[in-house]
Amino acid sequence: MYDNINDTYDTAIMILNTQNETVAEKYILEELSNGHACAKLHAYLSKIYLRTDRLEPALEEALKAVKLEPDYAYGLARAAYAYIFLEDVKNAVKYAKKALKLCGDNYIIMRILISLFNSCGMDKERDMLLERLENISVSSPDFYYTKACVYYYIGDYENAIDYMLLAENNGYCELYGLNLQLADLYFVMQDYKEALKRAQAAVKIYSGDYEAYYLLAKIYVALNMNGNVLKVLKKCVDLGHKDNVIYGGMALAAYNMKRYHKALEYVNQALMFKKDDAANSFMKCQILTDMEKHEAALEACKKAIEANSSVSEFYTKCSYLYTNLQDYNKALKYANIAIAVNPDDSYAYYLKGFVLSRFGQYTPAIEAFQRVIKMDPTDPENFEDICECYALVENYKKLLEYANTGLMLNKDNPVLIYYKAQALTMLGEPKKAVSLFKKLLQIDSSNPSNYVAAAYCYSQLGMWHECLEFSNQAIMLDRKNAEAFYLKGCAFQNLDRPAEAKKMFEKADILTTV
Repeated sequence: MYDNINDTYDTAIMILNTQNETVAEKYILEELSNGHACAKLHAYLSKIYLRTDRLEPALEEALKAVKLEPDYAYGLARAAYAYIFLEDVKNAVKYAKKALKLCGDNYIIMRILISLFNSCGMDKERDMLLERLENISVSSPDFYYTKACVYYYIGDYENAIDYMLLAENNGYCELYGLNLQLADLYFVMQDYKEALKRAQAAVKIYSGDYEAYYLLAKIYVALNMNGNVLKVLKKCVDLGHKDNVIYGGMALAAYNMKRYHKALEYVNQALMFKKDDAANSFMKCQILTDMEKHEAALEACKKAIEANSSVSEFYTKCSYLYTNLQDYNKALKYANIAIAVNPDDSYAYYLKGFVLSRFGQYTPAIEAFQRVIKMDPTDPENFEDICECYALVENYKKLLEYANTGLMLNKDNPVLIYYKAQALTMLGEPKKAVSLFKKLLQIDSSNPSNYVAAAYCYSQLGMWHECLEFSNQAIMLDRKNAEAFYLKGCAFQNLDRPAEAKKMFEKADILTTV
């Protein structure tokens, strides 16, 4: 049976726990250069290298430990752990099984092996060790920390937090690792304020670990603190950790702050590290879209598709961009591809319906919009476009039905109020329509179409003074509104003002032919 590793090499452990990896590494290397080589030192150096994301040196040191002591269970476990990070599963399993035979009741080694077996899908070995660990009766901060880590590995986060706090309350010495683990656990549990407190405590203890800053960045993202996201990701860069993930995170933070030029700069840096990066190519597309550079956005979106052709959102974005460029054939093509990739993509059906309606193909457009409503019947805006189609095909009963259904979700939706009023007017109920137009104008008094529709409604009631009033309001908002001039002409004619009526009709004719 091996002693707990935290009791075997006190000086190295003390340095790591009270200072940081850099100082501990320097100390161990000095000891090794002075001829004090032993398996424990090499194994502990492997741990330091793994924690600082130096995988090859971590494996090298672990193998040195095993070479010095072939039956050293902790060295074998560290070798297995390094192999799994290097994605060499075969050797990871080989060394893990050797460590398993030798580990006895060393719970530190058990913790490493449980994590490894869990990641390899070796449930039988994992569960055997879990049972053995549960039967160990120890009251020490190291043991509590070990159990916390094990619960974390198997997804029991509440127990993991409880045992981590037990470790802390009983004097666990490695406060950096404890705070970082707690920060991660609270983050998973979506307790972002507590996660932030723990992550900041970890960074205060040791400021040289990019992983702590990366976790801080994720917490700040969850808290929508984009300025802080940028700050801590820049710290990762300062620590030498530059890759597509870090720069992509910086791009997203800058994008959320609407700093589009800076976001574009960061995302281009991310793509320098990995050209076939679907996520960052799509981020570039999003940035360029908001900058209204639609052709460049399309190019970036197609790069995202080249990198990953299985994401329907990429195709819907292409469709959307083609609608902005008024290339409706291609917009329809990409909407159909998105539906083929993901038949449950409601936005793809919306775009398909939108394009078909622009082609005047209202029946298939209505079918597409019905699919959208079926997928999400709770969004009143999903009823607006189908109402437009029913209005264009003059199916006023269906128009009234869908407008009413949408208004049950939001009684103040101006588009649906407009279409309901229009339907009531055309179905011979202009009095009901008038009250709706009054409500509509209280909600949206800046749209000339609302005044035109009200004026038409009053014309159906023979209320010519009101028709004149509302057509004048429409003209004040839009001097080129032919329908408003026509209705004003109708009002003058019925108010026995023929000369003025003639001028209005002539103006309407001119605007209609322009």
